[in-house]
Amino acid sequence: MTVILADQQFSFLLKPSGNLKLARALRLTIALCVSLAIGQLTGYSDWGIAVGIDSLFFLLSDAGGLYSTRAISLLFTILMSTGLVALATFVSKFLIIKLILTFFSLFFAGYIALYGHPGVLSGIVIGLFTLVTLYLPSGGWEIASERVIICLIAGVWTMILCLGILPLNPYLSLKKSVSQCYKAIIDYINQSQNCSETEELKRVSKLRETLQNARQDWALNRKLRLGNTPLGEAVIILIQDADHLITSIVTLRELVQLHQQDDQFITVRILVDDAFHKIALFCENLIKFLWNQSVSVDSSNLKRIISAVAQQKQLQQKTIGDQVEDYPALVVIEQIVSTLETIIRQLDCTAKTISQIRNKQSINHPEKDKILSAETETLSQFRWFSGLEPLRDNFTFDSSFFRHGLRLGSMTTLGVAIYSLTEIPQGNWLTITILVVLQPHFGGTFQRFFHRMFGTILGSIITPILWIIIPNSLILESINLASIVLGFSLVPFHYGLAVFFISIFAIGLQMIQDGGNWEYAMVRFLWTCVGSALAFVGGFILFRSNEKEQLSAKLIKAISASHDYFNTVLSVYLGTTPSDLNWILKQRQKTRLAYFNAQAALQQLSSDPNTSTAEIEPRMTLLIYLHQFSRSVSVLFAQLEQFTGTEPPPELATFVEQVNQFFSALIPAISTQTLPPPFPNFESSIQAIKSHLHSLQATRLQEFAMQKNDTPTRQILKDYTILGIELNQMLDSLNSIHATVGRLV
Repeated sequence: MTVILADQQFSFLLKPSGNLKLARALRLTIALCVSLAIGQLTGYSDWGIAVGIDSLFFLLSDAGGLYSTRAISLLFTILMSTGLVALATFVSKFLIIKLILTFFSLFFAGYIALYGHPGVLSGIVIGLFTLVTLYLPSGGWEIASERVIICLIAGVWTMILCLGILPLNPYLSLKKSVSQCYKAIIDYINQSQNCSETEELKRVSKLRETLQNARQDWALNRKLRLGNTPLGEAVIILIQDADHLITSIVTLRELVQLHQQDDQFITVRILVDDAFHKIALFCENLIKFLWNQSVSVDSSNLKRIISAVAQQKQLQQKTIGDQVEDYPALVVIEQIVSTLETIIRQLDCTAKTISQIRNKQSINHPEKDKILSAETETLSQFRWFSGLEPLRDNFTFDSSFFRHGLRLGSMTTLGVAIYSLTEIPQGNWLTITILVVLQPHFGGTFQRFFHRMFGTILGSIITPILWIIIPNSLILESINLASIVLGFSLVPFHYGLAVFFISIFAIGLQMIQDGGNWEYAMVRFLWTCVGSALAFVGGFILFRSNEKEQLSAKLIKAISASHDYFNTVLSVYLGTTPSDLNWILKQRQKTRLAYFNAQAALQQLSSDPNTSTAEIEPRMTLLIYLHQFSRSVSVLFAQLEQFTGTEPPPELATFVEQVNQFFSALIPAISTQTLPPPFPNFESSIQAIKSHLHSLQATRLQEFAMQKNDTPTRQILKDYTILGIELNQMLDSLNSIHATVGRLV
């Protein structure tokens, strides 16, 4: 058992953390080779090497994504790094000032992780330039100016490589944003089969994030242009189309998955799976169509599938006879048919819009006036993001980013003091190791620690062997250059492997300069061990957050969001509030985000070596059933599209009140770590609702025989049959949630 747990704990060493990207490797190769070539041709080979290496560092801060985000992130990184390089050049000979600058600059480098992935990358690059310069000999204005000029040249060269080509085609970014929306839909469809609920939630969140990025990109592009532009008008329509399509697809997925075990849905499930495949193919063709490729965008195959599902509905209606228990399946199939029809209408409308773009026709879209009338409002509400607000809001010890900045600043300052006082060569490897190993949460630090040690040990062994068996200096220099490019290319893919190649470069560079002295491999290994140990200790004991408390807070937020979502939807069924689609969508997104944050907190707790498996299981179970409950609410939300507001079943208000009491008692129990009150007795209210619907279904079967179609009974059943089906799902979820909370305390 111990061996199995150890294998699971260290399995990350063999797993890649991202994808290999040829474009990234090509860009890094161009950045280094062009700089070296220009340096050789102009007679400034040292400058060429320096500009090339600096460019590789700056390219690390390119997080991808929107053009504007990349430009702002790169420009900020270049300017901050250049300023700190100049300052570090002047003060590196004064130990006290050197330590003060180290603390504040590295605190800032860690603190800006609050901006997400771009902030993390920018912080690492800013920290690298600061620490490397502090290790170099100090100098006056001449040396400082030389280093600043090299940084600025490298920065401009990096900006050209990352961003220079896009202004030649001002609409390229918009078309990419739209393509990413429909590509995200394809990925969701293709990857959602047989996936866990946690993975499904991540994919839904990714869909919404892609939409938001596309809207921001459009707003930035539109803000810089005067008057309406045909493509800009069409892009916002296509983004809105993707939003509607995502809502329908997610609804269909939830509806089918919740009823896939029922015998009546075997054939329907197969047909819907085929429909999902056709929808993904249609979206793929839409992307190609947008980029002027010759493809067919025909929904006839999808329409044939809908006809087959409708035939299943008719077959179900013919064979239902007097079996009242089978009637709800008929309503669910009807809902599936309606959702598929909505998807087809949306796809056809989107294809028409793209066709008008290709033919340079005016956009004729049913929602054109509505969208364009909101364009002014969208632009007026759009504001350039104020970078100071998050910094100000998180400037408190309660913020995990603030504490991470303190940790990083403190440990790197300690590292600078150690190598400055011991005077052991290559001391910058100590501080750089602390910078890259120490992460905002301990689980990440734990993984980086072993990745760093793994890559450094291999690099320290392999590099001297290469220098012994290969006597040709030109081949060795080529290996060195190839290693640095490979290492930087592999950072997003596998950090341990990247460290291995970077170690070959770092050790090899010193061995070339010092005639093949293999002792540099041992020095790098020594400093890496010390730096990794300091980062590990700092992450473990210094300003460490209580992962359990954070998870409890996130669980409470997820429960509250699910409760609010339930009340928002059920209040429409009760007739106490009108149906507000935008408000309900916001509540659903809030619920999904709260669940996703709780899942991320659970992942951090799980990666902590001190966390036992007994602590993980009940929290994971609670999240799973909480999400299951919210999915049942989402199915009821989907039914609101056909809801006409008929009289609700008796005891529905009682059931809602019982659910409210259940959640109201659950949150204090988790907060105070006490047992929750006994599980409420839902049986009487649920049985009353089911009996009411059962009698209506029996009446409706009699109406079938008399061929009565539009009757009050039929309309009531259309409004509430799905609700009656989901009551059992909700009750099972609530029961499991209650039992799990009892095991948490």
